[in-house]
Amino acid sequence: MNARRATVQFDFSGCSALVTGATSNLGLAFARALARAGAAVGVVGRSDRSALNQVVSELRASGATAVGELADFSDIAAVEAAAAKITDSLGPIDILINNAAIRSQRLPSDLTIEEWDRTFAVNLRAPFVLAKHVLPAMLTRKFGRIINIGGLNMWWASEATAHVGAAKAGLLGLTTSLAMYGAQSGVTVNTIVPGFIDTPSYRRSPNPSREETVNRLVPMARSARMDEVVDTGMFLASSSASYITGQTVTVSGGAYPMVAAN
Repeated sequence: MNARRATVQFDFSGCSALVTGATSNLGLAFARALARAGAAVGVVGRSDRSALNQVVSELRASGATAVGELADFSDIAAVEAAAAKITDSLGPIDILINNAAIRSQRLPSDLTIEEWDRTFAVNLRAPFVLAKHVLPAMLTRKFGRIINIGGLNMWWASEATAHVGAAKAGLLGLTTSLAMYGAQSGVTVNTIVPGFIDTPSYRRSPNPSREETVNRLVPMARSARMDEVVDTGMFLASSSASYITGQTVTVSGGAYPMVAAN
């Protein structure tokens, strides 16, 4: 067997998953992977109905059960309504992937309070609202997986991402608290922190300065493939990771903590 091509086959037949920010990039990759593994998938997008319908159609064409909802992640009522509709369609959620986030850049002098509040609402409050929605059934059934998607800016200071980094840092606190809450009921909660990811959006608009940054800061000298991040999440969602909770798993090619330590 060629180790470079060996892949783990996950089986989530009979499971229901909810993935946010699922109309493109990493969220879409998660939705596709879960569907391939047999899960019924609920996808939540922000505003593009056409893109959402296309994702749902694609997943259904592959043989998966799939439903989709739009939600403004800064609106509590909209997030709760989307989660309720997906649960009504698919049943209790077994796997929650909190992927949707705002990653804008703004210097503190230019950052408005409204932008700050919206970033926290999307990046931190919405994951809590969704976790609060799915946790009761998870605790009752004594199984559940919540996976939050963080970001390196939680640790790496950037003058233009104070709002993003602060909200993502809060996600770590949320992860550990929820992990403690669900630990004795078989519910695990973990955070994945991706580094630089080679996404379709990035390939459409490559940035030479980012490539220089990757070469300088990533010991492996490349961006992550999306499947490398997704496979980490699939493992954490599987029964093989039943004793892993409250953890932060960094998928960054060594960018953190190796570079940070030097």
